[in-house]
Amino acid sequence: MGKKPEDYLGSLDDFMEKVKLLDSYVNSGCVNEGADKMVMPDEIIYSTCSGK
Repeated sequence: MGKKPEDYLGSLDDFMEKVKLLDSYVNSGCVNEGADKMVMPDEIIYSTCSGK
């Protein structure tokens, strides 16, 4: 469509490895998980998103 795609920055596993460097005990967060919550990292067991 004439737009340059965003650069690939990694998977959710790659993201969680970076987050663990900040807080190794993280278990909640707001990741754009959508309605089925199937794309949340396994470590995120509590969603803090607004639900919209």
